[in-house]
Amino acid sequence: MLLRIQRLTERLLFLTLLHRRKLATNLCHVLALFTLLTPTIVWAHQFGIVTAEEAKIYADVERTSPIGYVRRGKKIKLSNIAKNKGSVYATVVSGKLAYISVTDVNTEIEDLDSTRLVAERFQKAANKKSDSIYSLGLFQYSSIISQTASSGPTKDKDTVNWIGAGIKGEMKLAPRVDLQILVQGMQAKNQELETWKMVGAGAGFGYRLVDFDKFQVRLLSEILFIPFASYELMGAYRIRGYGASVGGGLDTTLKLGEHWGVQVMAIYQYMKLGGYKPPVGQLYDAPSFFGVKLGGNLNYSF
Repeated sequence: MLLRIQRLTERLLFLTLLHRRKLATNLCHVLALFTLLTPTIVWAHQFGIVTAEEAKIYADVERTSPIGYVRRGKKIKLSNIAKNKGSVYATVVSGKLAYISVTDVNTEIEDLDSTRLVAERFQKAANKKSDSIYSLGLFQYSSIISQTASSGPTKDKDTVNWIGAGIKGEMKLAPRVDLQILVQGMQAKNQELETWKMVGAGAGFGYRLVDFDKFQVRLLSEILFIPFASYELMGAYRIRGYGASVGGGLDTTLKLGEHWGVQVMAIYQYMKLGGYKPPVGQLYDAPSFFGVKLGGNLNYSF
């Protein structure tokens, strides 16, 4: 009886050892397979350097949904193989899959034929958005006058509505910053009793909050120096002065084609006029105006 128990115990130990050996063998096979696959999984990428001034990042491979941009000189991780007929590389942004145009980066491995890639980059440079834009615009400035003394019918805190026109030249200073050169003229009337006129020139800055190929939204600031201003009272007399204005607001631009575009703007403006010398017996204190200027521009880019 004891002998049978001993033999049964030995057989169980043998089977246990055999089972452990098979388990260890299977585990080794799994580890070997993982080791072979790991280089493919981990190293199936390359590094690239952004060459575009502002390379856009897209959420989709068709590049219809931009989600941000990367500045020139930044090193980023890219897929080895270009997607969408060789036009984009896959990358990772904030833990999510994204895409960047192959023409915006130089890579360690070029999947595209070098002649084709050079041609595409040349075409992109040729189609680059213009850095110079010229505009012609009309606007209305609805203002409140602030004035302590005047012989005219318009008194302090009355409304004065101006109609104006202007020309504007713009140039790009930085990826999202524009410099503007401004020339504007305005006129306001109070039922043919009073007339105000001004001509000014100055500079402005725009910061692009939204910057797509066909659509932009910018924060604006501007300052105008007014070397010529005039006030006329009922045809009795006209006096001249000077002044300055400052303002800030927003504009939105929609590009209609390769060169043309339309723009609408809204600016809160403060304007101070002075230097007037009314005739003897007349009063006209230096007025201030503050209000909102609304307008539109027609743009042409070179």
